Amino acid sequence: MSMPSYGGLAYPHTKKDRIYYLERMMSITTLIDDTTTNPDVLGDAQRQSELRGHYFDAIAGIRPPASAPIAQLLYEGLIPIKAQLASSRACGNASRNRCIP
Repeated sequence: MSMPSYGGLAYPHTKKDRIYYLERMMSITTLIDDTTTNPDVLGDAQRQSELRGHYFDAIAGIRPPASAPIAQLLYEGLIPIKAQLASSRACGNASRNRCIP
């Protein structure tokens, strides 16, 4: 089963305008997991700390360096999601991605 197929099964009621971003984030999360559970990374506290810092930066909206490509994917993957959330908050309707008059 591919990751996009899994995304659709795990979240069958996701709205059409959100499913692509959800599935993309699932793929990015899998890459993060693969990176952080790599035995070479698990045995290197300094590398763990560097990766953690890059991932936290990405979540905070700070673009990670080219030396952290997975963190860059996280940063880029969060841009449209944050925009959708901001749009929902601006409308005063966090449960939907549109303004209701």
